[in-house]
Amino acid sequence: MIKKYILLLILLSAVCACKKKHADTADNNTASGVYIAGNELNSATDTYIAKYWKDGKATALTNGSYNAFATAIGISDAGDIYVAGYEFDNTHSVAKYWKNGTSVSLNEGNRNAYAYGVVTDGRDVYVAGHEQNSVNGAYIAKYWKNGTPVALTNGQNNAYANAIKIANGTVYVAGNEKSNITGKSVAKYWKNGAEIVLTDGNRDAYTTDLVVDGNDIYVTGYEQGLTSGVYVARYWKNGTPVSLTNQQYNGYANGIVIRNNTIYIAGSERNPSTANNVRYWKNGIDNPVSGAQKTTSAGAIAVQGNDVYVVGGEAGTSVEAMARCWKNGSLLYSLNTESYFRDILVK
Repeated sequence: MIKKYILLLILLSAVCACKKKHADTADNNTASGVYIAGNELNSATDTYIAKYWKDGKATALTNGSYNAFATAIGISDAGDIYVAGYEFDNTHSVAKYWKNGTSVSLNEGNRNAYAYGVVTDGRDVYVAGHEQNSVNGAYIAKYWKNGTPVALTNGQNNAYANAIKIANGTVYVAGNEKSNITGKSVAKYWKNGAEIVLTDGNRDAYTTDLVVDGNDIYVTGYEQGLTSGVYVARYWKNGTPVSLTNQQYNGYANGIVIRNNTIYIAGSERNPSTANNVRYWKNGIDNPVSGAQKTTSAGAIAVQGNDVYVVGGEAGTSVEAMARCWKNGSLLYSLNTESYFRDILVK
C-alpha cells in the first residue's frame, strides 16, 4: 500500500506543478551524453532509489533505506553533475541535491521539504522547491542559493516552486500559489523575487517549467477550461497564454526547450479512447510519440541538433509505471521495473 501511494505521488507530480528543471549551461565536451534523472524501485527493500543515468548507465544516489526521488539534473560549466530531489527519513521529506553523487541536504528534516529544479551559475548552485512552515504547515515556495533559503511567499497559503533558471544574473522561478480569495491555484513566476501572476485565480492553474530566450519569458503548465473543467495544456509567453489542447481531454504541458527560435514542449493529452498520450508540440504542432503505447505522462524534453528526446513513464502489465526515454518518437532507453524518468539533459 505504501509503495502504491508513493507511486501515485510520482505520477501525479509528473503532471502537476511539481516539475523538474535542469541547468542550461555551456557545452562541455568531456561531459557529452544523455543524462536522465529519475527513480527506480528497489525490490529488496521495497523503496524507491534516486538515480541518474548517463547514456543508459545508472548511478544510484541513495542506498534504498528510505524512499528517494531525483527530479532534476544539470551540468555545470566545469562538468560537475548536479541532481535535485528529496529523500524521506522516518518522519519527513528532506530536500537535497547531489553534486557528483555527494548528498547536500537543504533543510533540517523537521518539516517536509521538496526540491524540483536545479541550475548553476558560475560557482553558485540554485535549487527550487518548497518547504512547510512551522506556523500553519503551509508550504512556502523558495529557492536555495548555495544552501541558503530565499523565500518567495509568506506562508499564508500553500505555494510551490517547480522550476528555476538564471539569465544574465536574474533568477526566474516558476510556481503556483493557492488564492486566499477563491481557493484556486494561481500560476505565477518570480523574477528576482518579484511576483508575476499568470492567471486570475478563478480556475486552478499550475506551472511546470520555464525558459528565458532573449527578452522573452516562456512558462509551461496547464489550466482548467472556462466551462468544462478539463485541463488545457498551455504556455505563457511574457504573460500571454497560448493553448496547446482544446479542452476535449485533459492536457498537460510539462517541459519546454527553445532551439533556433523553435519552441518544443513535452506533455500529454489523456484521450481515453487511445493508449498513446505522450506527445510534444513543435511551435504548437502536435507530435504524438509513436513509440508510446500505454503512457501515463511525459516528464521533460531535450533537443540536440535535429533530435528530440522525451522522457516519462509508461504503464505496464506487472508494474504500475516503467521509465521511458524516446528519441524522435522511438524508444531509446527503458526500464521494466517500477520506475520513472523525471528530467533529461543532452550535451
